[in-house]
Amino acid sequence: MCSADGGHVLADRTNTWIALAPYFFPIYSVLAIGVYGVCGLFLDVAPYRSLLYAVIGATWAMHLSFTCWMIPKGQPDLHYGGTFFSLMVIYVRQSCAACGAADHRLAAGDVGGIRTRVAAECRRI
Repeated sequence: MCSADGGHVLADRTNTWIALAPYFFPIYSVLAIGVYGVCGLFLDVAPYRSLLYAVIGATWAMHLSFTCWMIPKGQPDLHYGGTFFSLMVIYVRQSCAACGAADHRLAAGDVGGIRTRVAAECRRI
C-alpha cells in the first residue's frame, strides 16, 4: 500500500531465512567493514587494519552474546521452520562465518606472529 503519507508492505507469510537473519547476520561487523572500505577510498587505512580486526571481533562477540541471550527468551522467529531446525541453521551459519574469517586470515598469511603483534598493540594502546 502506498500513499502520499508513506507506504508499507503486507505479507501473509514469512521465509525461514528472513526470520532467522537477525540471528546470523552480524550487522555491526558488516557496518564496520563498510566504514573501513569507504574510508579506504579516501584515506590510507592500512595502518588501522588491526583496529578493524579488533572492532570486528568486538562487534561479533556482542552479536554472538546477544544471540545466545535472546534465543531462550521464547522468540517466535525460531518457530517458523521448527525450533531445532532454526537453532541448527543459526549454529551452522555462525560456524561457517567463523571458519570463513579464519580462512581469510590464513590465506592472507597473517597468522604467523599474531600473538606478538597483539601483545605489541596492547602495549601501544
